[in-house]
Amino acid sequence: MSAKPLYGASTAITVAGLNGLVNGGITDSVEINNTTELALSKFIEINLVGLAGETGYVSVSAKEGLATGTLEDNGNVTNLGTVKLNGTVPVRKVLHYDNVSPFYTLSFKMNSSATNSLAATGNSVNTLSENIQDI
Repeated sequence: MSAKPLYGASTAITVAGLNGLVNGGITDSVEINNTTELALSKFIEINLVGLAGETGYVSVSAKEGLATGTLEDNGNVTNLGTVKLNGTVPVRKVLHYDNVSPFYTLSFKMNSSATNSLAATGNSVNTLSENIQDI
């Protein structure tokens, strides 16, 4: 028996409100059901664009639940990392989410360096699942 990673397909995640997210604002993805995919971990690819002169960051977390509709609130989340912005230059960061819960949303909070928002277009999120296979 030899355990090796087994990767799923890259999946676009819907995050209404990510484009144009205002300073201090929080927006969540749609709820994701992990009970059929059974991913042990996820790679989360985040592509963001700020406004001119922006050097702040976006905090990324997971709101987890054991059943659909029972997710944690904003005060009790699993922090996944941050994405540093670079003005109008598009930035890409891949975060790793271990021990994926049965149900979750990805939550994004804008922390501007100058009360800016994210750009109105060009912001996106994709995930790639990781499991173990026996070879």
